Amino acid sequence: MTTSSSGLYGNFGQANYGAAKLALVAEDAPSRTILCAGGGSYERAYITLTRGIYVGVDDQAAETVAQSWDAIGDRAAEIVPEAGGLQSQLEFEKATLAQ
Repeated sequence: MTTSSSGLYGNFGQANYGAAKLALVAEDAPSRTILCAGGGSYERAYITLTRGIYVGVDDQAAETVAQSWDAIGDRAAEIVPEAGGLQSQLEFEKATLAQ
């Protein structure tokens, strides 16, 4: 698929434009790749996943998330997931370690 930077990153007031710009490309295009282009320049973008923290599901979870925002967003050990299931796997591992 292809989209504009507004569709990928968001740009105030351009949600409809970003969605309309979304289109399918040739079947031989690389999968799991975000190629950015503009003015003859090309870059690759990545969707990453931080390691995050385990908070639990108690009544204080929202407050703990807010207080731990920097730790949750720490990019030091971030990864580019090979598949969506990796997020669930990491969450399960953290929950298991917390027991």
